Amino acid sequence: PGRVREEPFHLHRAMAGLNGAANGSGVSYINAKNGARSNGCHVHLNGKSEKAAASAQNGTCHAEVKLGDLVADKLYSAQYAAAAPLGQPWFSTLDMLKRCSLVVLLFYRCLLTQPVSFATFAWKYNKLWFGPVAGPLLVMLLPYWPLVSSAIELGKRFNGAFNPFAKSDDWKLAGPGRIWFVPPPSLLASLLWDCLLALQNYTGHYVLCKTDDVAIMHTWYDSVCVKEYWNKMLDSGGARRPLQLGHWDGKALIEDGPGIGFGRSDLVCKLSDSYLGIGDRVYKRGGDFSTHAEVQTALAADAEYSGRAAVLAELVKPSTTVTA
Repeated sequence: PGRVREEPFHLHRAMAGLNGAANGSGVSYINAKNGARSNGCHVHLNGKSEKAAASAQNGTCHAEVKLGDLVADKLYSAQYAAAAPLGQPWFSTLDMLKRCSLVVLLFYRCLLTQPVSFATFAWKYNKLWFGPVAGPLLVMLLPYWPLVSSAIELGKRFNGAFNPFAKSDDWKLAGPGRIWFVPPPSLLASLLWDCLLALQNYTGHYVLCKTDDVAIMHTWYDSVCVKEYWNKMLDSGGARRPLQLGHWDGKALIEDGPGIGFGRSDLVCKLSDSYLGIGDRVYKRGGDFSTHAEVQTALAADAEYSGRAAVLAELVKPSTTVTA
């Protein structure tokens, strides 16, 4: 775990392991990985309907993998075969209307089938997101929430367009993760997009969190599910992740594992409680830094990192040799 620089992760090795484990062949991911280190591990994709077979001979594993062995067939097929309505392009006005209608239907399904639970969620969620005064008042408008939510979003858009003093910072567009939130080019479609995001977040959070206080709090701030939490989960499961070389405690850089000076990879620094790449810093080895002290100086001078924890790991780039 954590040592991807020694041996780049290859898709065919993971598939061999998954396939072997699924079919009870005894060719686990670890065995496939070890076999790959010695005599090579080969996986071939095919379109046959029978289950894939895996074998291990003399440390070498060979597997014929059907796509259905790696994905949930019905869900994958539904996604793969999906088409925009009436032949219109994705994210067109008509497409956005369809998406909005589906979210509205889910909202009222939740409200009608679980009214007490949904109202309890709305009370907690609205207080968190809209304040102790406006939040509870908005709960009384829960039956009309799709309209209320849309009005709020359209008001934000109007304010941003015509108020020269309006703040332009938007968490959705603040980091590399903004690719998930770039609005459609059409004005009408983009307005529907804003309404869709707000309502789907509201409804989706209820589906995921229900009335759990900690879960609802995490819609606002990740106090438990920080980088260290997920790294610990990955490590406990034997997963591979970029090699961590250090961590930042808000004031000082502490080295982990072989340390900052190890290897030839560039260094990426990620805030523990951030998301979507917001706050990431990438330091080029041999250019931005060569020593522990240089990284310490850079982070100490960075206002966004003052008093905030972060993890530093090797920057892993996509392999140019992996094919499917």
